[in-house]
Amino acid sequence: MLGEITRFRRTLFGGFNRQDVVAYIMELSQARDQYKADAERAASEVGQLRQDAERMWQDATQTKQELDGLRAEAEALRQKINGMETEADKLRHESDTLRLESDALRRETEAAYSQAEALRRESAGLREEARAADARARAVRQETIDGVIGRLSEVFDTLRQAVTDGQWRADGGSIPEPEPEPESKFESEPEPESEPESEPESESEPEPES
Repeated sequence: MLGEITRFRRTLFGGFNRQDVVAYIMELSQARDQYKADAERAASEVGQLRQDAERMWQDATQTKQELDGLRAEAEALRQKINGMETEADKLRHESDTLRLESDALRRETEAAYSQAEALRRESAGLREEARAADARARAVRQETIDGVIGRLSEVFDTLRQAVTDGQWRADGGSIPEPEPEPESKFESEPEPESEPESEPESESEPEPES
């Protein structure tokens, strides 16, 4: 726009046209004011940008500090994770060992259960054998008692018959022996034999008549 105003119109008496010069001066003043306003606005914008840059620098510094803190936390977490992995490996190894021991204990328990079951069956058999032996012992004892009672009964019957028949003598005559019984399948203890008393040499009383 200023390039267009530089061509002033000339007057009849020489020189430039006053109006053109005044318009040019006013235009320069307006341009100067405009440049000044633009410069002030630019300076304000630069100041604002400088403040923004300083704020951004502070934010960047704070962000860097936070990032450094996060890096330190990440490193601590990494070390903690490494320690946890080591502990996990140790626990995994202990778990494998415990699993092997548990399997061994389970096999031992099964073997012990099998042995206990066998012992239980054997104990039941022994209990049955004991009951049978006890029953046999009771039968033998009862048969022995019955045999002894029978023999005693026969002795008493023989003694009573001897007294009745007059075979018993007051001078100590012997008692006739009862007839022997057939042997039982269960052996009993033999009774001690009594020795017959010898007859005295003195006069003997006559036997009573039957």
